[in-house]
This record gives sequence, structure tokens and C-alpha cells, in this order.
Amino acid sequence: MMKKLFLFFKALLTSLLLSACCELNTDNIVYIVSTNDMHANVLNHNKQIDLALISGLKKHYDALLFDAGDAVQGAPLAALSDGDDVISLMNAAGYDAMTLGNHEFDYGQNKLFEHAASANFLTLCSNVYKDKKPLLNNLNLPNEGRYAVFNKNGFKIGVFALTTVQTLQSTDYRLLNTLNFENEVKSAKKMLDLLRPLKLDAIILLAHLGCDDAPCTSKNLALALTGVYQDELDLIIDGHSHQEYVKHVNGITISQTGSRLKQVGLNVLNFKASEKPQVKSILLTYEDLLSKGIKPDAQTEELEQKFRHKQNKILQQEIISLPFTLYGGEQYGIDLSRVTETPAGDLAADAIMYALKTKISSNFLKFPAVAIQNGGNIRVNLGPGAVTYASTLYFEPFLNTLTSKLVSPKILYDIFEHSYRYLNNLSAAGTLQNIKDSGGFLQISGLKIILDPNSKPKVKAIFLDGETTALSRYDTKRKIILAGNDFILSGSDGYSILKDIPTLTEFSDEQDALISYLKHLKENDGFTQYLKAQGRISYTQLPKSVSAYVKIRNFHQQNKKLKFHCSVDGEKFLPCFADKNGLLKFELAPGDHILQIAEATQEIYLNTILGIGIKQGSNLSTIPAVELMPTKE
Repeated sequence: MMKKLFLFFKALLTSLLLSACCELNTDNIVYIVSTNDMHANVLNHNKQIDLALISGLKKHYDALLFDAGDAVQGAPLAALSDGDDVISLMNAAGYDAMTLGNHEFDYGQNKLFEHAASANFLTLCSNVYKDKKPLLNNLNLPNEGRYAVFNKNGFKIGVFALTTVQTLQSTDYRLLNTLNFENEVKSAKKMLDLLRPLKLDAIILLAHLGCDDAPCTSKNLALALTGVYQDELDLIIDGHSHQEYVKHVNGITISQTGSRLKQVGLNVLNFKASEKPQVKSILLTYEDLLSKGIKPDAQTEELEQKFRHKQNKILQQEIISLPFTLYGGEQYGIDLSRVTETPAGDLAADAIMYALKTKISSNFLKFPAVAIQNGGNIRVNLGPGAVTYASTLYFEPFLNTLTSKLVSPKILYDIFEHSYRYLNNLSAAGTLQNIKDSGGFLQISGLKIILDPNSKPKVKAIFLDGETTALSRYDTKRKIILAGNDFILSGSDGYSILKDIPTLTEFSDEQDALISYLKHLKENDGFTQYLKAQGRISYTQLPKSVSAYVKIRNFHQQNKKLKFHCSVDGEKFLPCFADKNGLLKFELAPGDHILQIAEATQEIYLNTILGIGIKQGSNLSTIPAVELMPTKE
């Protein structure tokens, strides 16, 4: 009931703000529509804001349209065109200016310059220098791309832009060669000194700084503008930290819309009361826009349709071909990656580790590193056969950003204790009872974990790869790099212990990391290691071997043929025999196994720890069944 009341009053407040500050009145008012951290999620999927709707909002209010960075990377639309299609859509939508986020550097400096040159809007950057000159100096932009002045409704609006110095950590260092990032406060003061003689009516900063853990946050910057700089800056359109807020700090309004166009900012500069404008900012959802009668811009919508068709064709292109299935999705009613280590989970975590080590300087990675991927982010199996770009989206659909933090062994123990809290009641036969899945079940890379589900704590030991001594459970001093997606590392899914730990670096997105790693494995013939789970998560008190069974479903239609040819985990095919009921029996080590029967139509996944393949009295419901191929008459 309280939640419903909260949502009601939130909707009411938004409605009142829309009515109060956003009337269609341009006398003494300048409207500014703002976006940030779109990460190429600019097409309308399942009732979300797209650039056609953004363009409609701009036209509805006759507004300026600004972006605070990280626009051209993150979704297939960008990955398949190196961001070109995003720039084309921003052109169609009518953007007026954007700043550079750290991810605008992801395709290299030449591509960044191409994007800025092909944009019909201004790309601004005030604090990055190349060879001691402003970064965008050679692109024929006004004022060397450092600032711009927009004349709107009779008012002169000055705009400059800052990119976080943290980019030096969060972007592949090889792409930043010869670049120098100037301190944000120093650069802001320099720009205000430069703009002061222009007698502007308002000054806006497009800031890719955020409020989280950057060396200089937007709040830090606002607080630093004192003395001669007091009250000179009116509005900060912020980005980088993927958070939703409107703040007022030291007389400056700071607005950030979150990420991936979940919301859009509407900022109002009202010059009625005094020379200094009154600034009001609100964040609008998709539903807010519809309720306000905002219509998508037809031209932008048509271009979106064209790119969606182009994207869908490319998404069917093959990346690699797998000779077997990488299990991790649902099998026999169990979401595997939410309850156990899986081959797909091993690969997903290794892809994050690969991205970390290939995109970040080895000098920066001076501590041992581990990687995690939450099982709830792994939705289907991969393979067998062609793995396309579309397959990777079905596999990991959330397009999260990959980040890293410095943690201690104690924090690692706490994290994994939370991760595996639902593992209970391991029987003497080595099978978990009363399985309860969790989207926060962590797949891991760079370490091994030993669990005892029947005790507290459940995590008995953690070993880093290459080390024979377990980490100390109470060690708070040693530093270890923990890499994973921003959903988990921001403290979601119960991982609150990670929330307040500063981000060390933001280094990739999940899709790019996964696709790059698949291509790497293809070039190095490295897929066979993922035929089955690699034993990174193990259990105490497991039996040496377990009897597992497979049922031949159409056994009686095959003339009671007893002899078959079976392969376990890719080993050589050997004779195997079914009993009179069509049951094949195998003695296996506890864990997951891949069974192939030469005479059958498909491979079989077994997992003795989860009870898949385990015979429980006369109950055969957990015994996988296989169809034999039809025999020739």
C-alpha cells in the first residue's frame, strides 16, 4: 500500500511540475532537452524512449537539445557500425551539442574525429588536449570545439563541456596516446574566464563527471566555483554515473537522467524574475511523454526503421560455430546458471576477465584480478552450431557496463557467502536437496571456491589462480581487483557491501566483451575447455563416483537393441548397454557431464549435484530421456 501511495504522489508531483514549469510559453523562457549515457539504446523497444520521441519533445517545446556523453557505444546499433548509425540518428533528431564521454574514445581517435565531423551538431570538449592543443582544434568547429554560444528566444546561452579525467583509467590506454586531460575545476574556471566578457545570459556545462567516484564529481565542481566564479554557472547537464537526480548545489542546478534513455531531462531557464535565470529541471519517463501528448518525429522514426532492418540482417551473421552446447540456460526446469557453475557461466566470466586484461594497461593491473558474472544475466545456452550476434543478445540481454573495484579477501568471502546462500542440504550421495535459484548466483573467473552447503559459513576456502594457499577470511589489507557488470558492482541484488566501494575503472560493455572473447577463442581453438564446467566451484564431502542414468525413450521401437556407442565429456565412443527397461547406467565423478550416444538424435546434459540423471527409487522424472534415430527398414 505504501509503495502504491509513493508512486501516486510521485506521478502527481511530476504532473504538477510539468504544468508549472513547462507550459508552452517562450517569452523569457528557454527550454533545454537533455540526455546522457544513452549507450546507443536509441531505438524504441518495448515502450521505451527513443530518439524519434526525443526529437518530438524538442519540437514540442522549441528547445535546445544537448547530450552529456557516452552516446555512441553499448548496443548492437553502435557495435555494428562503430557508432556511425547513432550519429546519423542524433542528426535526424536535431541535437544541438554533445560532450565527449569516456566511451566516445572506444573506437579510437580517428573515429572520434569522424563522428565529430559528420555530426550536424557541435561536439564540445573543453579539457582534453592533443599535442598541447584543444582536442577538436582541427575540425573547423567554432572556438576550437571548446565552447559554443546559442541564440535562443533572444537570449545568449553559453555552453562548454568537460570529460572526466577518470577516462584515463576507464578507457583502453592505447586509444588515449598523446592526450592530456586537464583538471576539471581548473578547466571550468578557465572557461568561465573566457566566457565572462561575452556578456552571456546563461552558462551551461555539459559534464561527463557523475556523482559517484570520479576524481571530480559534478558536486565537487559546483562547490569549487566560489569567489569571482560564484553564480556564473547556471546548469550542469551531467552524465557518467548512470544515476537519476536533480540537485541544487551552490546555486547551480545539476541534472542527470540515468542511462539508456529510461528518462529524458527537461530543463527550463526562466529569465522573468532577474538577470540570472531561474532553473527548473525534471526527469520524464516514457509514460510522462505520452501523457503530455508528445509525438515521435516522423523523419527520425523512418530512419530508425531503416537502421532496425539493417541491424536485424547483420545480427544474423555468424561469429563462430560451436561443435557442442555450452550449457547455462534452463534444463529440465532448472535455470542452471542460477544454481551451479556452468560451462556458459565459465565462459561469460572469462570474457569479462579477457576484456579487463586486454583493454586496461598491465601497469594499471598491479593487483591480482578476479571476475564475476551473475547467473541471472545468462539466459540461454550457446550452440551447438552457429553463434550469431543475435545469439549473444539472447545469451546476455542486458547490455550492462563492465566495471572493476578494489576489494579485500574479507569482502570476497562476504560476497560469495551471499551468492551461495541458497545452497543447502547436500546429501551423502552428493546431490543438493530443495534447490532454490538466485539471479545473484555468481559464475567466476580467476579463482576457485570450496563450499560446504551443510554448514555456516558455507564458503570454506577461496584460492586465487596460481596460489596454493587460501585467502584469509579476515584479511582486510590485501587488494584484489574485482571485475563484473555495473548491476552487481553497484550493489544490486543484495550485494550492498559493494555499493560504497569506489569504481576503479569502467572498461567495456558485456556485448563487446563477449563477442571479442568468442572471436579470440575461435582464433586460438579454445572452445574445448568449455565442454563442461571447469570445477571452479567445488564441494566438500562428495563421493568419488555417482551412478547416473539416461532413458532411451523409443527403446521398444528399436527391436530391443541393447548395445550402443557412448561418449562422456568428449572422450572416445565406447560400447554401452541398456537394461531391459531402456536405462543406460554410467559411473561418473560428481558434477556436470555431457553424454553423446552415437545412435541418438541429441546430446544429453547430466548434473549429479543437481539430481539431473540421478535415480531416486522408482521415480524416473529426473532421468533425461533421449530419442534414438529411426532405423532403416
